[in-house]
This record gives sequence, structure tokens and C-alpha cells, in this order.
Amino acid sequence: MATLVRTRPAPPPVKVTVDPELARYRELIKLDRHALDTAAEEQAQLFLDVCDKHTQAISLRDEAKEALEHTDAEISSKIRLEALDKKPTESAIKEQVIQSTRHAAANVDYEYKKRTADFWGNLRAAFDQRAKMIRELTGQYSAGYFTVQSSVQARKNGVHTGREAMHAARTAPK
Repeated sequence: MATLVRTRPAPPPVKVTVDPELARYRELIKLDRHALDTAAEEQAQLFLDVCDKHTQAISLRDEAKEALEHTDAEISSKIRLEALDKKPTESAIKEQVIQSTRHAAANVDYEYKKRTADFWGNLRAAFDQRAKMIRELTGQYSAGYFTVQSSVQARKNGVHTGREAMHAARTAPK
């Protein structure tokens, strides 16, 4: 008979190599159920630190976006001035702007800072979830969940032992 509930293996952790500080905070997400008091004491400061880092990353992303827009405006103005007699279309100007090396460099910087801000935002949400998990694990710890065998596991073990005994009784020589 197939089991109704299957446990899934945890997916492999995603490696983020953007920023060593980001990687350090990602490691701090992990909880040790035997050190919940320490986790609860650290949580507020860690969450504040991550929120501050997220705010700073958003600010840097916004600056990079503005710099990209400024660079694109300079390039398009230069194209318009050079082609006064030709009157290029807006789409032709945009194509030339996108092909510019200055645009490419500014876009790479913006994309990097956007990705970094997104990672810090994800981390901020994870630390919010961590606070909820500390509460949940503390409740389970207080209820004795980690010290006493759960009733579900006890039933599973009992069923397994009973099946083995029945099998042994059926197959025993008479």
C-alpha cells in the first residue's frame, strides 16, 4: 500500500555570490531549535540590520537607474544634434542609444544594483518569516514537541511492529 503522505527532500540551497555580507546574513537565517532563546534575542537586531541594508540597496539601485536615464538622454541628445538634417525617428534614436557602450555599462551597473536590492528584499522577507518560525518553534518546544515522541510517530511505529508480529506468526512453522 502506498503512503498517503510523502516527505520531500529539501531543495539544494541557492548560492548567492553577489555580496559577502549578503551571504553572511543568509547563513544567519538558519535556526537551531536548541538555541531558540539566542535566536529570539538576536532577531530584532538582525531584522533591523537587514532592513537597513535593503533600504541602502534600494537607494543605490535608484541612483543607478537615474544615471542610466541620464546617460541615455545625453546619448540621444548627441545623436539628434549630429543628425539635424536627417531627422531620425525616435525608434532609430533608441536603437542607437541601446547599442552605445556607455548605455551598456550604465545598464550593467543598474542591473547589478537592482539584483542586489532584490536579494536584500528577499532576505528581509525571510527574516520576517524567521521571526514567525521562532514563535512557532518556541510554542512547540514549550509543548514538549521535541522531547516526547509524537503520537503520529508512535502510531506508525506501533503499526510497523504489529505488522512484523503478524507476518512472523503467519510464516512460523506449525
